[in-house]
Amino acid sequence: MKKTNHFLSILVVIVFFTAAIASSDEKATEKKVAKAEAEKPAIAITAAALSKAYHDNEVGADQQYKDAVLIVTGTVQSISKDFTDKIYVILEGDDRDFSIADIQCYFSDDHVNAASSLKKGQRVTVKGLGDGLVMNVILRGCSLVP
Repeated sequence: MKKTNHFLSILVVIVFFTAAIASSDEKATEKKVAKAEAEKPAIAITAAALSKAYHDNEVGADQQYKDAVLIVTGTVQSISKDFTDKIYVILEGDDRDFSIADIQCYFSDDHVNAASSLKKGQRVTVKGLGDGLVMNVILRGCSLVP
């Protein structure tokens, strides 16, 4: 019984931690994306390659991709909202059995129409600011790239 309570406590902490991260202002992050892109060219990468980079070496991947503008191409796995109503799209990462498998792209409310037009299985390209690893690889301030 103690192990179950401990597990539930950890799960609750993870959920609240994820919510706190997800609740950051995505509109403000979109401005950071534009500023960062003006300072340094965006990095084009596939969702599978980004996932693999974090699986192979999280520290090295953070040095290369965190706080960088990323243009990520991948297949839509889901289109959802978290419990704070933040819009996100999950791109399928590396299809191997990694504990880190997917790319979670957070969009501002300005992109509701773009997100609502997506379909599972659709191949898309998303631009956003790399925000490291929290269960999934996180991108913030995302927009679809035509």
